Amino acid sequence: MRLRSLGKTGLRVSAVGLGGHWRTPDGRRYYDRFDGDKVPADVVRNRADVVAACLDAGINVIDITTAAEALAYGRVLAACRDRFIIGADDYQWSARNRECCNAQALIANVERCLARLRTDYLDIWRVTAEVHGRNTPADVEAILEAADRLRSAGKIRFLGVSSHHPGWIRQTIERYPAFQIALVPFTPLSGRPSTVSSDVVQTIAASGTGLMTIKPFAGGMLFRNPAGEPAPPRSADRRESERPTQELARLALRYILECCPQIACVLAGMTTVEEVATAAGILSAPPLDEEERSYIERIARHRLSTLPPEYAWLEQWH
Repeated sequence: MRLRSLGKTGLRVSAVGLGGHWRTPDGRRYYDRFDGDKVPADVVRNRADVVAACLDAGINVIDITTAAEALAYGRVLAACRDRFIIGADDYQWSARNRECCNAQALIANVERCLARLRTDYLDIWRVTAEVHGRNTPADVEAILEAADRLRSAGKIRFLGVSSHHPGWIRQTIERYPAFQIALVPFTPLSGRPSTVSSDVVQTIAASGTGLMTIKPFAGGMLFRNPAGEPAPPRSADRRESERPTQELARLALRYILECCPQIACVLAGMTTVEEVATAAGILSAPPLDEEERSYIERIARHRLSTLPPEYAWLEQWH
């Protein structure tokens, strides 16, 4: 896996990273919490297998956004902590929760993440901003104060921010250079010229802020299979044994990285070892040909034209 520079941080990150979310056996999008903070044995086995596959593939980034995810990774990273760049936050107790927008509460959130991860420090504290861009300058000042104190205590190395709101993240990156890394949504539809996404990307890149992107598959919406779609291309590197979702994931990741070279790392949720292999294989493939590029664009337009209420905010990035 080729490594890319993450802005001015000096960090070198894999082009694809392991997103914190992975699907649960009953079909939920992610684990939010475990009863009594006890991680089920099957979850430990799954994460151990996926983490081992990531190490073999050269994937060196893990992004964590819930208490349950931190607990699960804390069970499997002890022997390989130094081989990963870990970004973490618990969205329920971060800047998305307005009651926690003070330095004391934010520091406590990071300390809980560290305890669950069984580590002494985060490489990236990736603060989770309020979804609709309602965090105020006072909220941001509280984040910066908390970050200074955490960095002085050796508990974080770099400060990042994750936002679902394009206007807010653009203004925040412009106004507050203390944020060294930005995480924003980016699907194949985001790569089109003259979109809000392209403006945000240009702002982030111009500031020297490291850019990582989330939601490459629109939370799984890209894998819906409505009727009346074009047939997939018969590309030279496609193996007949692959499932359509694997091929579509590969095309989407390649498309995003090829159309937007400012992206240092695409964070993709991976539930199985096979999904890790799919993600890891993209950089050994030749550039997308015209048929493949056209196909992923058409599929993305078709499947993401109508998003469910929980993903309505994603339309801003298209």
